[in-house]
Amino acid sequence: LLLQHLLKLFEADRGVLLLRDPLAEKLRTVMALPESCDLMVNRTSVMRAFEEKRPFLANERPESLAQIPLAGHQETALKATLVSDAGLSMMCAPLLCGDFALGVFVVEALGMDRYSLKDLALFQAIAKLAAAPIRGG
Repeated sequence: LLLQHLLKLFEADRGVLLLRDPLAEKLRTVMALPESCDLMVNRTSVMRAFEEKRPFLANERPESLAQIPLAGHQETALKATLVSDAGLSMMCAPLLCGDFALGVFVVEALGMDRYSLKDLALFQAIAKLAAAPIRGG
């Protein structure tokens, strides 16, 4: 439900919740919306937000994007086919419980420069509030 609200609030085309898989020791997509779309992100941007434990704002060109698989699905090296030459705007915010990163929220919107630093600050605040219920859930 929170991911649906994030999509609406930030007028995003796609959104994802990635959580740390303790067995594989990497991030896995546990929820993506809309369900019918493949999420195309820059893995470096997502990992940077997770490892540095800080939010990240990016504008990406199609050639720098790759698919992150849903949990339980095999990783692929697909390149963005749905992202036009207009590129993609993306925000990533880590889910932090103290100094521990549980995962990352990501929202994407087609087109460049769709998000501002104010958007990123709000996105980070929401992710911070969401971390405790996600950890407990």
